[in-house]
Amino acid sequence: MYCLNRVKSHRLAIVIALLLAVANAVWAQEHGQHGEGAAFSMTLGAEEHVPFADIRFCPDEHVSYRKGSHGFSVWVTGDGGSWLFHGPSLGELSRVGKGPVLPSRGHEHFDRDYVGLSAVIPAADGKGLLGFYHAEFHPDAPKAFPFLASLGLATSADGVVWKREGRVIAGLENKLRPGDTHNIGACEPSAVLQKVGDNEFIYLYWGEYYYDRQGAIYLARSPHASGGRPGTWQKWTGKGWGEPGAQSVAEPVLKAPAKPPYLTMQMPHVSWNTALHRWLMVFASDVAFHAAASEDGIHFGPPIEMMRLPAFHMKPGEIFTAYPTLLSPDKATQMVTGQEGFLYFARGRWGTNHTGWRRPFTIEQTK
Repeated sequence: MYCLNRVKSHRLAIVIALLLAVANAVWAQEHGQHGEGAAFSMTLGAEEHVPFADIRFCPDEHVSYRKGSHGFSVWVTGDGGSWLFHGPSLGELSRVGKGPVLPSRGHEHFDRDYVGLSAVIPAADGKGLLGFYHAEFHPDAPKAFPFLASLGLATSADGVVWKREGRVIAGLENKLRPGDTHNIGACEPSAVLQKVGDNEFIYLYWGEYYYDRQGAIYLARSPHASGGRPGTWQKWTGKGWGEPGAQSVAEPVLKAPAKPPYLTMQMPHVSWNTALHRWLMVFASDVAFHAAASEDGIHFGPPIEMMRLPAFHMKPGEIFTAYPTLLSPDKATQMVTGQEGFLYFARGRWGTNHTGWRRPFTIEQTK
């Protein structure tokens, strides 16, 4: 029986490898090369457990940090809300205060049941902070599923005291179907700053939970000077930028191939990579963490596979692996990465707990 199982496992591995090869070929055919990305490779080293104190289910969104003269300020989401850590390095952090700096419950309908900081960036004045968070409304609370997700904005002068400013992005499918258990809406944002001519914009990336759509990553922008306030956001429509505040029309900047179908394509994290001289996105699909590059932050080349993930179907005891974030500690924030750094992610058994892990990465341009 053991030998038979090994033969079956080997055959399954061959089938998966063939499917991924087909997926990459289809992806390249569907998206073309067009010079958007750069051919590159990423090498990952041995993994290391990096728990954030005794906080459970942490990280539960992307990791954000700001490096200053007194060390690192790091924001992570976990049980009870979003927390602030401080220390001389990313590997030597202590929790600031006894509780979260942004509680897990909001005060509006859209963020009533979950608030999790996923992207903290500098405000236009260079002093304050803008925090973009994943928000949830649970119609069957206290049950956690299903939920309606969207993206909210919080602001802070010091990273400790935060003020919620409202919802900035609603999902394209922004309504739960009665009796259906699917989660719906916009989720797990990442934010960067990009100069376009004489103007500076916040570029906000996210994935979506959906009923019938193919897995995809979406993008909206807002003038940095506007503070990212609700109503200032323009979604990418495939042909240009939509009207400020319009929520119902958008096209992906990166879409999963039709065959084999990826049921999910979410959790994008974007940074300007100084080794590639391009924008670099990492994201999660059903089968792996992937990476893709772009000259303009809109048109991305074919992704490469970074790290294979165990099969996951939200069943108790299965291994949950999520929230890929690239961090290069020599850079000032998570918005910029270099040739080396760490891939941070969360992992644990579904229904019990998940904690932080990281693997060193090295990136090489191959053309």
